[in-house]
Amino acid sequence: MYLVDKYLNRVGFEGEVSPNVSTLFALHSRHVATIPFENLDVLLGKAISISRDGIISKILDERRGGYCFEHNHLFRWVLEEIGFKVVPMISRVRWQAASDEFTPLTHMILKVEVDGQTFLADVGYGGLGLIEPLAFDIGKVQHEGFEPRRLVERGRDCVHQVLIKEVWEDLYQFEAAEVLAIDLEVGNWYSCTHPDAHFKNAILTAVATDRKRIILNNTKLTIRHYTGEVVVRELESYEEVIEVLETEFGLSLPSGERLNCPELIFDADK
Repeated sequence: MYLVDKYLNRVGFEGEVSPNVSTLFALHSRHVATIPFENLDVLLGKAISISRDGIISKILDERRGGYCFEHNHLFRWVLEEIGFKVVPMISRVRWQAASDEFTPLTHMILKVEVDGQTFLADVGYGGLGLIEPLAFDIGKVQHEGFEPRRLVERGRDCVHQVLIKEVWEDLYQFEAAEVLAIDLEVGNWYSCTHPDAHFKNAILTAVATDRKRIILNNTKLTIRHYTGEVVVRELESYEEVIEVLETEFGLSLPSGERLNCPELIFDADK
């Protein structure tokens, strides 16, 4: 299991792995704690490869992060090599979208079947992403200790929701059916090339440990502890952004390259 061994080294997991619920939960939480969500290559004008070789090289060999199509493809391949049954799916991000707004199919997620149970796995959402998988138990509140979650039905679709300040907010909506590889290619292409795509216009990096979330959204660095404490720092220069990427997320830009992001233009740069 060459891929699994490389992956376990990348996420710092030293235990035995087998196709069971405990392994699924352990790898999911280690993944989001150690491999950052990031869209730096998009802001460097690079097309994102979701080929097997491209993702393995970037995330495992170069020790970079990525966005959903990269993270969840890698997680799928690792789980399948261990022996899990995994079904790729695609969703519409609904976070902060108007109720009558139609959003594109641009977020890859996974359905995992193990030990007679079915789970939603997603290691590539970013700011409010899952720490552990969600059981496909419609209406049941899960993860009650921090950021309670639930899956609800909306027509023929499922909606992943999170409880924020006593209000259930949509994260994304999906049909619980297998998506074709070509549709993942199209979603990835849109996400990294379309001028209106979110990741072409903003920087988002995030990791989530068992104690806190660290999120960089443009110039705002947020550290949200699971105790409820929230620390927010507004970055005041491009150099500060680069420093935070290195110190908080372990990410460095190639020499001589600069992020092309409209939200990272400071007074000193004008």
